[in-house]
Amino acid sequence: MTVLLEEIPQLVKPFHPQLTRTFVKSASDPGGSSIRSRAAAGLGALMKHQPRVDPVVTELVGGVRAADNDIAPSIVLALAAVCKSAGKNIGEGVRGGVVELVEEAFMGGRNGQFLLIWYGWWLMK
Repeated sequence: MTVLLEEIPQLVKPFHPQLTRTFVKSASDPGGSSIRSRAAAGLGALMKHQPRVDPVVTELVGGVRAADNDIAPSIVLALAAVCKSAGKNIGEGVRGGVVELVEEAFMGGRNGQFLLIWYGWWLMK
């Protein structure tokens, strides 16, 4: 799906809501990190074409806070992909929630590796 989103985004546009749900759910799939990392990449590609990303970002921030230590880093990866591809479309209030999450990682919150994943994503692209 990610390849389709990158190559012919206009043909996939009618399926954006379904793809968003699928990618968000897959980002927290306990089946394996490969599925979760592909979901993160797909979500990032999808959000390039979305004018409203606040609900997705809010859901991902909540998912990071609710997930266990094995799944949460993958959701952070998905959040980083969304912020990188659609950062200009994120509202100020929701952006504050993302900043708060990063600050928690700096302060030694529940999982300090979030920050490493976040920066790793930015450096890879």
